[in-house]
Amino acid sequence: MEIKFEKKEKRRSMFWGIAFIVLGFVMLLNYVLGINLPAFRILFSIGIIYVGISLLFGGFNLKLNRVSTANEAIFSESKFSLDFSETNKESGSGERDQKFQTVFGNGELDLTEVDFSKGPVNVRLDTVFGETRLIVKKGTNVKLTTDTVFGSTNLPKGNKSILGKFTYDLGADENSPQVNVKANVVFGALEVIER
Repeated sequence: MEIKFEKKEKRRSMFWGIAFIVLGFVMLLNYVLGINLPAFRILFSIGIIYVGISLLFGGFNLKLNRVSTANEAIFSESKFSLDFSETNKESGSGERDQKFQTVFGNGELDLTEVDFSKGPVNVRLDTVFGETRLIVKKGTNVKLTTDTVFGSTNLPKGNKSILGKFTYDLGADENSPQVNVKANVVFGALEVIER
């Protein structure tokens, strides 16, 4: 642990050392050669770039609240699973309704092993700045309604939805069990795969 801390401190002090050297050269150009450059604006810009890079690569040791459960993937990856117990029901919903959320992460819901003998399954998928994969068994009657905003919904047979509301039906047999999927995709991606 101490080695990582020392490396980060060394990297941070090296960055600011370089930033002040650049500031010195800009000021030197200004006073000696008469080249007028906004020195403090340049230093401020370099500082903002440094903060952005540090945030991207974890330089400030931010502790993101990573959640990975059977129903949520927030800043993480999760393989979702259907659980029809009372605690996992969507509020005000029927007995076989489930809600799954993916936020800045990856989620996968595999419906190929679901028992449809007790009736249809209603699934709600919310994806925000993430990616969700929905896997359904070939031949299963699935009604998929998507609301996509600046995202991507990739459906079997090459169908795509990028913006707006779209309804898609998989399976042709009305007597087969049915899965109703309501998906909301905002700046993310939903991929539906038939196996």
